[in-house]
Amino acid sequence: MINYCSQMCLRLRPADYWDHLSHRKWAVAFALSMGVFQTGQTNQSRMFEAESMQIARLLELHRTSEYEGLNAIETQLRKKAFWLQLYTFAHSKIQPGRRNHVTYLDNYMLREVDFDALEPLNLLDEHILDTGAVGRSPAVLPARLNSNGEDDSFNTTSAFIITSRVFLKGMRESMFNDGCDCGFGRTPEERLSRLRDLLDDLRYLLDGLPPHLRQWGPGDSYHSPDKPFYNDASIDQDPFGEVHLLHAQNEVTRANLHVTHLWLQNFLLDRMDAVIQEMDNSRLQTTANTSHLKLNWREREDICRQLLHILHSIPHPYLEPNGLFLIYKVRDVASSLLSCPLAMDEHVSRRASEFVQEFTKVLSYLDRSEIVNTDGLKSWIDEGRRGNKDI
Repeated sequence: MINYCSQMCLRLRPADYWDHLSHRKWAVAFALSMGVFQTGQTNQSRMFEAESMQIARLLELHRTSEYEGLNAIETQLRKKAFWLQLYTFAHSKIQPGRRNHVTYLDNYMLREVDFDALEPLNLLDEHILDTGAVGRSPAVLPARLNSNGEDDSFNTTSAFIITSRVFLKGMRESMFNDGCDCGFGRTPEERLSRLRDLLDDLRYLLDGLPPHLRQWGPGDSYHSPDKPFYNDASIDQDPFGEVHLLHAQNEVTRANLHVTHLWLQNFLLDRMDAVIQEMDNSRLQTTANTSHLKLNWREREDICRQLLHILHSIPHPYLEPNGLFLIYKVRDVASSLLSCPLAMDEHVSRRASEFVQEFTKVLSYLDRSEIVNTDGLKSWIDEGRRGNKDI
């Protein structure tokens, strides 16, 4: 179906298709890129992704000044599009195998982006018309959530905003400094301190989420003040009812939000370990470095426990819609356990082995596609070199 849709979209393009650009054309390219990626067609996904990034650049989704004159619906759509495009851009910055991807924003443009101003209105789409918001005023999400109970103003757009903030916090250091000469002026100690501060901020960024989106969320006991109680019986009575669909939507969101949150923490720990290794190679090895490694490993074990709890507490039908992206994040966390420090005691290595075995079981039922991840490999053929047997 995905292949048929992509080929049909390409065949229907007239000669002047690129003379007129719109958010809709960006959405088509982005959706096709994500779709073929899920089926393992990495090379085709890369080309559709390049299209979507080029359209995003031409529409200047990253410049708040270019939103003047747009109606409220178009503004909301373009702001959401910016964040979705930023996700793919950040991955191309941090994953070595994706360095062959076209870059969305360079380091200088990135420093001009007003991320706060590009957050979409905290309203459901049905409450936004051409003329503006209707029914209710958009609630402003504070930098730190402080709600400990059900919040009627918290909706799917709120979850999108929180996910974007978490992603930006975890990726900020890499997006802004990797591949830029500005980052080389800092000492390893300064970079390590900066990464530690980011990790501390990121760890508690989800405090204050509504109960149904917490890491230990109520699962199949989900309910809200204005909705009837959700339980298994309600599925049998009305499997496509509003209560069941709302519950499913929240569980899919909860899985993506917390897996991403833990994956980003693990990513920062990997970066910290790399800096410590750099300090060791520079003959700056001290007892402080060893203590940093031990502390990082304890935090990594805690991340693994939390991630396994999430994966076991959320039913598979709510994990599956997150696709290969969730699987690759789980795989990244699991693979980091393979670097268990030899200096640790036997109990640590035993726990690491148990975690790896458990993640292997989880991945065996999460990823049944048997698709090999070739995103970081040169999986294309240069036809101009096919006749040269020496290459």
